Amino acid sequence: MRHILQLLERYRTKQALLIVVIVLVGLNVVRYTLGHYAEQQEKIVENGALLEKYRIAVRDLDGLKARVAQQEKQKKRIDGYFFTGESEEEIASAIQIMLQEKISEAGLEVVSIRPVMQSVKSEEKKRDFQELVIKARLTGNLNDFVSFMADLYNSNKLMKIESFALHASRQKDLKIFLELKGFYRVA
Repeated sequence: MRHILQLLERYRTKQALLIVVIVLVGLNVVRYTLGHYAEQQEKIVENGALLEKYRIAVRDLDGLKARVAQQEKQKKRIDGYFFTGESEEEIASAIQIMLQEKISEAGLEVVSIRPVMQSVKSEEKKRDFQELVIKARLTGNLNDFVSFMADLYNSNKLMKIESFALHASRQKDLKIFLELKGFYRVA
């Protein structure tokens, strides 16, 4: 700055002042142009990165579609293992009917079959499925019970045997106590 003032004092002309102004404006224009150029370069780099991500996504799109289709098929297959219905009572009835049929087919006699309705905990509500406990008391022989268990195992519905107990009675028959869990989804 001191040099500029010395030049102005030395020449004391408007021309020198104009030259200084023009040089400063020129430098500002160059600085602005370089800043704009750097911004444009940055945008080009960002767009190039986005384009590369898009190319990768498009390249993997067919594989992704195939995996989604496979997952949907698997979900439908798994959904077939769950009991479904409008309400828990309807589902409990469907489970009882299915168990009654399998018990009769196996040659066992039903003393009682009853669902144990439980309140659903908040963490269980977040799951895709719910559980319903069924308690059953049966009578019959061991071969019929084994036949019933095999039929239940080969069933297309998901049932879990929580516990069972076999007690010999005075006759040839056994007293059978079962606790089962049926898995369901409310539609």
